[in-house]
Amino acid sequence: MAKPLPPLKRLHHCFEIDETSPSKLRWKNATAHAVKNGDVAGRKNSGGYWEVSLDAVRYKVHRIIYYMQTGEDPIDFDIDHRFGDLNDNANVRKVTKSQNLANSKPRKNCSSKYKGVYKSRNTWCVEIQVRGKRIYVGRFRCEKEAALAYNKAAIENFGEFAWINDLQESVDSDQDLEVQVSAP
Repeated sequence: MAKPLPPLKRLHHCFEIDETSPSKLRWKNATAHAVKNGDVAGRKNSGGYWEVSLDAVRYKVHRIIYYMQTGEDPIDFDIDHRFGDLNDNANVRKVTKSQNLANSKPRKNCSSKYKGVYKSRNTWCVEIQVRGKRIYVGRFRCEKEAALAYNKAAIENFGEFAWINDLQESVDSDQDLEVQVSAP
């Protein structure tokens, strides 16, 4: 659970949302000697998220912007970067933890560049996690077919919150993606 944000009136006094700012937030009434009115509010942390310090407490910028845009304190919810871009703090939405995980990027250092796909015994396997349970989707000869199968399962299970693998070179849409490789 996230820490409570300062009162909305205080946030509107200190900050203004600005699309031209890298963090999408600027100081309106700076509270520290090191910053001036109009300066970019915040800096990136080691995880790539923009954070800002206000009254000696660090807050995530995307949470502040959501609160300032909607007037709704997101204390009991995650705030999701709708398109997975941590620099796009103005394009955020309130989500559950499960919805936020569904929209997360693929992990790095895996056998596949696609989410939900991994290599096993010279085939590409697909798994998806739904409500904390792993669901085996199938085995495929081609990595892109596997990624397409993941996309289909993600859309069926997560709808608008699904992270969709970007398949730059399209797979023939007439191929039967349900055809699975027999297990050895």
